[in-house]
Amino acid sequence: RSETLRVGFYMAYRHEQYAELARCICKHGVSCLWESSYVATVLHIFSSPRFTAVNYLKEVYKGVEHETTLWHLLLDNHKRWNYRGFVHIIQALLSRQNLDFSGSGWSWAKRKTVSAAELCFSEWCAIAGRSRDRKLWVNTSTPRLCLLSMCLHCSCGKTSNTFIEQLCRQIDGLVDNELQFAKKKDSLHRCLLWDLKLLASEEILPLPHFLNPEDVLSVADFMRG
Repeated sequence: RSETLRVGFYMAYRHEQYAELARCICKHGVSCLWESSYVATVLHIFSSPRFTAVNYLKEVYKGVEHETTLWHLLLDNHKRWNYRGFVHIIQALLSRQNLDFSGSGWSWAKRKTVSAAELCFSEWCAIAGRSRDRKLWVNTSTPRLCLLSMCLHCSCGKTSNTFIEQLCRQIDGLVDNELQFAKKKDSLHRCLLWDLKLLASEEILPLPHFLNPEDVLSVADFMRG
């Protein structure tokens, strides 16, 4: 599989060819994430500026073409979080400069079309809230911090004077629109504050390039207030 992916990436030069690579990777079983050569190949593809099928691509379901994102395809199987290789893949994607979590796609978990940011927060709630269908074999801190980092990506850019304000509005909007949070408000609110503090400390994972500790702590102060 690794060799096939390497050849496919080498030969690709159009967006649809990169999209086909993305769909192929997302259809592979989780057992591939044990293979260091496979993970290394996926890391190379997903971190390359040549690869364009992150924020937007299409998939076909029952003969009908639908818009989606790489985030939707990757997060469709929560069991991937049980493998450290998947965390490395997510970190490679978060290192990209052209990130955009506003793209929409179908979520089987939510049974509707949602943005990538909404999907990430929904998955964070499910894992943090210990949902029965999101139980993992591993400590959930790393998956939670990865998902929370995605939720804190701001399209306005760090140079904007309103960056912190937009970050706070963004997380506040995600909280208000997530039914899981409303059902477990007290426990998830405590977990959110804890995870924001843990994310800012960088004890478990380094922050992605679009965040710094002060930004994250500012969001924590906003949520605490």
